[in-house]
Amino acid sequence: GVPASADLDALVADHAPDVAIVAPTATANGTVALEALRRGMHVLTETPIAWTVIEADQVIAAAEEAGRLVEVAEQFHRRPVEALRRRCIDEGVFGAVHTAFVDAEGHGYHGASLMRCLLSPTARVARVIGLEKKYPLADPDHPEDFQQHGLIELESGQLGVFRWSGPAYFSRVRPSEGSRFLAERG
Repeated sequence: GVPASADLDALVADHAPDVAIVAPTATANGTVALEALRRGMHVLTETPIAWTVIEADQVIAAAEEAGRLVEVAEQFHRRPVEALRRRCIDEGVFGAVHTAFVDAEGHGYHGASLMRCLLSPTARVARVIGLEKKYPLADPDHPEDFQQHGLIELESGQLGVFRWSGPAYFSRVRPSEGSRFLAERG
């Protein structure tokens, strides 16, 4: 029973919504989110928040200026096990977290988001090293392995290590290892 429309002005005029769920093609997420924010709505957007970093910054700035909330729908750090880990970290159960590892828990920004959550959601990034590689596979249904590898060093000295490989989604011999971390007490 929730109204939907491809015409944002008509939707606002007819229903005066408080929240917009933004789910066009990935390249249009930022544009549509900005339009919803300009019309005074909170925004729940599909990933990614925007297609470029500049546009993502514009969406965040527009939300702050309008006093509205923006949330990206697919956030790995909100999974119950990850939320529990973060709570234990916040409560000092493990002491300071030095290094976080994220292996195939979603590609690109999903892995980076989860890694940042395990380390520190607010610490500034000092350095990023990233590589993408492609390799042939002996699988007619999946002839190519697309890999992403990354290191993120925070100004606090913490280190994030990320790896994603396309076959983790379908291969029984290359499963995801999930996320883990090294800390003062474990």
